[in-house]
Amino acid sequence: MISIKRLFLTATYFEAKAILSLSNWNRISKNFYRSGSMALLITGIGRERICRILPFLDSFDIQYAVNIGICGGILNFDICSEFSPEQYLTESELQKCNLFSLTTLISLEEPMKNPKEILESTPNLSCCPKLGVDMEAAFLSEYFAKRNVCFKTVKIFSDSGESDFFQNFSDRKKALLEALCDVAKKHLYGVAI
Repeated sequence: MISIKRLFLTATYFEAKAILSLSNWNRISKNFYRSGSMALLITGIGRERICRILPFLDSFDIQYAVNIGICGGILNFDICSEFSPEQYLTESELQKCNLFSLTTLISLEEPMKNPKEILESTPNLSCCPKLGVDMEAAFLSEYFAKRNVCFKTVKIFSDSGESDFFQNFSDRKKALLEALCDVAKKHLYGVAI
């Protein structure tokens, strides 16, 4: 089994650029890079892609995995600010969960159209100190928990829904990449474990 001390996971190449710019990485395959005892995997967006790519990781002995990327914001967020959720939930877990006093990241099946719809469907979410959505973290968290691997997600708030994303992403792109680089530096150089 091949040992990986730190595994970085991003959904897109845009997010991966922050990590790739900070070290000498060797491209092993289309979406997999190595640099010494570290690795970077670009998973693709959404649960379906996550489920297809995770078996690839079964042959590695991973000590620490961190998911770095962008996410949508619902409650108490600033665009381009860092978000390290205390809990990850899927949409199906929302109705079963009672711990809405924690910062929460919800992994959706589809991009968030309207944050108000999520709050209306689960009113207790308004108690969260900070609330965001992505399409990968909960599925990654579940996989690494089963393997007993230390896992963390750090996201940067990019938008407040699909229309905001498409209207403003190009204007925010540079600031988002800088924020992703700041997060990557912390984890690449071992400060944030």
